[in-house]
Amino acid sequence: MRTEIVYEDDAILVVYKPAGLATQTASVGCQDVVSELKNYIRQAEKKAGKNQRSAPYLGVIHRLDQPVEGLLVFAKNPKAAAGLSAQLRKQEEDAGFCKHYYAVLYGGAVEANGELEDYLCKKDGRAEIVECRSERQEVPGRDAAGRDSRAEEVEKAQGRQNDKEARLQYCILQTVDISEIAPTDIRTEPGGVNQIGDRMTQGGIAPEDIGPEPCGLHQSHVRITHGEIALADIRLETGRFHQIRAQMAHGGMPLLGDLKYGNEESMEAGRKLNVRNVALCAYRLEFLHPVTGRKTDFRINPKGEVFSLFSQF
Repeated sequence: MRTEIVYEDDAILVVYKPAGLATQTASVGCQDVVSELKNYIRQAEKKAGKNQRSAPYLGVIHRLDQPVEGLLVFAKNPKAAAGLSAQLRKQEEDAGFCKHYYAVLYGGAVEANGELEDYLCKKDGRAEIVECRSERQEVPGRDAAGRDSRAEEVEKAQGRQNDKEARLQYCILQTVDISEIAPTDIRTEPGGVNQIGDRMTQGGIAPEDIGPEPCGLHQSHVRITHGEIALADIRLETGRFHQIRAQMAHGGMPLLGDLKYGNEESMEAGRKLNVRNVALCAYRLEFLHPVTGRKTDFRINPKGEVFSLFSQF
């Protein structure tokens, strides 16, 4: 099983999904996290001598794109699924569910930390930024030719219903000049080990993790220039399709290894560094346990080789 179990109890499963493995797929014969976990649950039930007449229950709460690695939480019963899903729907209201990502960015001029706010629409398998989401204006009922002049406004308004607000906060942690980096400078495994679960805590943050906030940089601005990459800490405030990849690219900071949203320079840098997947890791997951109500906080270090270029890993 490529999926790694980070934590399990009677209500939830927290797992690490490796880059390249789909969360859930309809393709026949293709393995995914959901099928692996259902097989895992089936085997566990068999060992425990439980009734196996029905398929194992597994509630999918959220997903990660196939080329992205990181943490996911699944529910093992409908009640837990309902509780987690309710938190996820209210994540914009700081209801307990929070997702944090590490991303490796290329190019563009950015502040050390900031917020991106856009409107996204999904089109042909891509998330597209809506440049202008104009407000509806009052118009007369009929024009000079006797046509209903509101028809065009209604049509535009209906088209905007699929536009969804997307917000995220980012913080640049470190920049690296890649102009003199050789492929041998990239470790196979960051820190020499995967460290899955090494920084996992429940009911709060481990003492060794308490320190200055990562955005507490001395400089007020960080400029990523040609030939430089940057490690960013990203916190999602909304959960939209391809949100991080689309918003960061639109802001002039495409992710390394992103063939869908990257530009020519970022893709060339990705090839130079042999980045085989999108350089994005869902490294931290916070939520309230759906049964106990206890705050849980799970963390991992990314496995992607490009992350080893930064001193923090």
